[in-house]
Amino acid sequence: MDSPVILAVDEDPDALRNIDQELNDRYARHYSVRALPSATKARESLEELSTAGDEVALILAGESLSDMTGSDLLNEAQHLHPHAKRALLVEWGALGDRRTGKAIFDSIAHGRIDHYLLKPSAPPDELFHNTISGLLLEWAEARRGKGLSPSPSGSWAKVGPDARTS
Repeated sequence: MDSPVILAVDEDPDALRNIDQELNDRYARHYSVRALPSATKARESLEELSTAGDEVALILAGESLSDMTGSDLLNEAQHLHPHAKRALLVEWGALGDRRTGKAIFDSIAHGRIDHYLLKPSAPPDELFHNTISGLLLEWAEARRGKGLSPSPSGSWAKVGPDARTS
């Protein structure tokens, strides 16, 4: 099994490039980062990862996608990767927008997302990384609670009395 995946999707090429850069600069040593330009490509990737049995740690999605909303994509992703943390990416200045606020509130209230965060600005964007690190910590703690622990390769292996040794 490869390193756990952080998957991000946004149709704005500049935003996606910034997100990809921030994620790779900070997390590529321990996670496989995938930045995708559409909900369709994200769904395909999530299905492939599920079929392969690969672990997804975090899924980030911009709300404005042409095929579906980001919150709908994150809701679908939960069925394929129920342990992955899911966060909605929000444009700077959009938090005061009524439509964005409603999307965030409804998505959290209905369990479609775990969190929301602002898209990164000038690197390094520590506010962005603070949220990402918190979500990855929650994911890792939940995995450890299930008796899983990261191996040196970055994959998760069963540990404890139920673990089998060869």
